[in-house]
Amino acid sequence: NNEAGWSSSHAGSTGWCSSASPTNYGEQERRQSRSPSCSSQNRGGKSTGRGAGGSGRGPFVPYKEKKWIRSNGVEVDIHTEIMDQSKSAHALLDLVGEFASEFAVFHAAAALHRLAKCEDHAEVKKDDRLRYLASKTTRELVRWDKEKKPQTISKIIWAMAKLDLRLHRLVAKVAEEAIKKLPEFEPQQLVNMTWGFATMRTTDRPLLDQIVWAISGRVNELTFLGLSNFTWAIAKLAVRSRWLMQEITGACLTVVPDMNGQNLANVSWAFATLRVADVPFFDAASEAITANCHNYAQQNLSNAAWAFAKVQLKRPSMMAAISKGVHAKVDDMPAQGLANVVWAFATLNIRDNALMSAVRSQVVQRMGRFQLQNVMNTIWAFAKLSCADLELMAQFGGEVSSRIAGLGPGDLTVAAWCFATVDHNDERVMDTLAWEIMKKLRDMIYQDLANIAWAYAKLGIENHELFEAISWEVQRKASEFEPQNLAITAWAYAAVSQPKERLLDALAEESKKKMDRFDPQCCANLLHAWGKLAAKNEPLVQAVAGQVVKTVDRFKTLELCNAAWGIAKMQVKADEAMASVASAAVVKVQEMNPQDLSRTTWAFATARIKHDKLMDELSWEVMAKIDEFGNQDLSNTSWAFAKLSVANAMMMGAIGKRLVSMVRDLI
Repeated sequence: NNEAGWSSSHAGSTGWCSSASPTNYGEQERRQSRSPSCSSQNRGGKSTGRGAGGSGRGPFVPYKEKKWIRSNGVEVDIHTEIMDQSKSAHALLDLVGEFASEFAVFHAAAALHRLAKCEDHAEVKKDDRLRYLASKTTRELVRWDKEKKPQTISKIIWAMAKLDLRLHRLVAKVAEEAIKKLPEFEPQQLVNMTWGFATMRTTDRPLLDQIVWAISGRVNELTFLGLSNFTWAIAKLAVRSRWLMQEITGACLTVVPDMNGQNLANVSWAFATLRVADVPFFDAASEAITANCHNYAQQNLSNAAWAFAKVQLKRPSMMAAISKGVHAKVDDMPAQGLANVVWAFATLNIRDNALMSAVRSQVVQRMGRFQLQNVMNTIWAFAKLSCADLELMAQFGGEVSSRIAGLGPGDLTVAAWCFATVDHNDERVMDTLAWEIMKKLRDMIYQDLANIAWAYAKLGIENHELFEAISWEVQRKASEFEPQNLAITAWAYAAVSQPKERLLDALAEESKKKMDRFDPQCCANLLHAWGKLAAKNEPLVQAVAGQVVKTVDRFKTLELCNAAWGIAKMQVKADEAMASVASAAVVKVQEMNPQDLSRTTWAFATARIKHDKLMDELSWEVMAKIDEFGNQDLSNTSWAFAKLSVANAMMMGAIGKRLVSMVRDLI
């Protein structure tokens, strides 16, 4: 009787030692190879010197003639048993446990690959026999396999990745063999191997470069499924190669009609991750998604939406179709899927009320179970689209307070920005947030500092300790600030009336260096901030004034008013800039509200610049909107016209009547 369940040429010892630990696999097999019971291990019918044929201790048995007998005495066709697709991972692993010691590379690789394809493979992930099989497969390939076929190598790497074994040393040894054979690999084999490396998060850049080089010029040989998997893999591996992406985008464009939802979502996700905004592909993909997304799985819907938003390609018809698909599946979507969808709509500035309402109900029910990143992305989207109501923000405030220690610098910034954007000022939450922000200021980048200052200023929270701490950090990192960050930081400190002299000096110096990149809004905010703080800085004003003259044709109405008001408030001579503002404001007077009108007239009067055409247009607009004027606006306007000696009886008469009316209302 053969107790071991090995081939008939063995004399009874166990083929699998269940108590063996993974660290003893090599030693165990060495002991077996020296024992009579292991003497028939021959490779492909050829003597290896390790078994009977090499030692003279028994007859030579070619693999083709080898009999495989299980422990119950039943002879099996080992190849058929391994390839039986109805066999579960547990059953297949039982077979491996009996015969693995006798496997050559063909059987070992086939068994490992088949196990990876089993639907229940996750259930055996921690089984020692699986790790032994992986070790056995690697040793057979590296030490004894003379052919080292590309198909075998790619199957081994793919299987180890699919099984999530994390046996990196074994994978490295197989990869060494792969490099030697790269010219012999078929494109699909290269894809399978690349997919495996991506799944295992390989960081061996020279190895990846060689694989990419091996597939160059052959991408068009791949099927749509191969293209989808390869594109996903190179995105995960962050492989950036212009010529490779040109090949891939061209090949993908031709097979869009053949791709299903998962393929399109994966390729779109990959292109977006690599910042490849290939418009022809995305246009073709959007048409396909629009037509078929009602059949897509929820993950494919969210990934597709995320991808188009990431590359800033707005396709309203496709997003409307995705919205309907998400709406039908919203109850079953995980937190990340919901977050990705609303993030995409917010990023593309598409407000879909039905979608946001459906997602909101899920968020309110499940927010406590969301991961922090998903909470932040979701609430950011609601705030961005002005869909966040009091109940949602109150719940968000509770989550922020309870999870405050887990919030990173970026999360703290997003939270503050969201509260400010929707004007939700919960004193307790904002105080808690401020304390945590001060703990992590050193880890914050310039954008965080600017946005936090803006948020607290917008909410009118004069937290002196927080603003003091931010000011010192801004001074340290001022050189990193972009024009927009410089401008909104200055605006924030002006809004809460906290003139930090050293901070303003640092912002002014950095602004002058980067003035050629200031847009109209930045120029206006900067001038308005210095004007409000009454912090006269003539060199800064001259620098901004020069930029105003260059870009005045792009200024919006409010920006023109703020720029003129800031220059006038600082009492710095900048006649050319003021003349440019006056010429641009003439055609925008009708867009001004009463406060804009009074501030503009006040600014030019204070600067002693009389622009007849502007004053004439302002007077007509004042009369047209006189009923909307408050007493401060009326007094500023009448003072300005008097200061400039501009006589306009009709306008002054209208102002007088309005004042009389206001007095009567008071009586």
